[in-house]
Amino acid sequence: MSNIVSELDHLFYPKNVAIFGASNKIKIGTMGILTLIAGGFKGEIYPIHPREDNIMGLTAYQKLREAPKGVDLAIISVPAKNVPEVIEECVDAGVGACVIFSSNFSEVGEEGKRLEEEVLRIARRGKIRFVGPNCMGITNMDANLCGLMNFSIPKSGNVSVVSQSGTLGTISMLNASAKGVGFNKFVSSGNEADLRMEDFIEYFLKMREQMSYLHSSKGLEGEEDF
Repeated sequence: MSNIVSELDHLFYPKNVAIFGASNKIKIGTMGILTLIAGGFKGEIYPIHPREDNIMGLTAYQKLREAPKGVDLAIISVPAKNVPEVIEECVDAGVGACVIFSSNFSEVGEEGKRLEEEVLRIARRGKIRFVGPNCMGITNMDANLCGLMNFSIPKSGNVSVVSQSGTLGTISMLNASAKGVGFNKFVSSGNEADLRMEDFIEYFLKMREQMSYLHSSKGLEGEEDF
């Protein structure tokens, strides 16, 4: 029996988020921090940087293990060659899930594919589930979580979507939001080295079943549209 709901709790409902690759310059990792803040994320945000003490007004840590609490979700935006080392750090720290923005993996050829396989091997050893690499992130408006690389904040609602193409997915999400369509969860799945489109569809369906059960047991009407 699939444990996909419990496996993805850290991904969609994190109490805190660490971000690798953010700085006080406008980089993709920094955009990830700004989108989390603008989206209203209520948990703690831990920028991880080897030289900075403060990033965008947040206390930064040189190593993940220095963060004051165990980390549920890590967002990774570092050069591809450094991703295995970062995943090792996440395994050592007991991180539950990762979103890997970084590109230059299997989409660019055999060398990138080997690097992607190394990332997967390390993550599986630590029982970490991850989105990507080469993805644009996720949202869960239930948790005010906008973990995206391009400052996209959708209208909150009931529709959940997974798109392999991050650009197509986020543009469609924003266009639909502008027309009044509200989103619950969104995933840009990228290269799908670990979590694949069918995993997210299964997750959405199981969450719908849970919500339907809660609604029926409480005499409520309505459910999420997936």
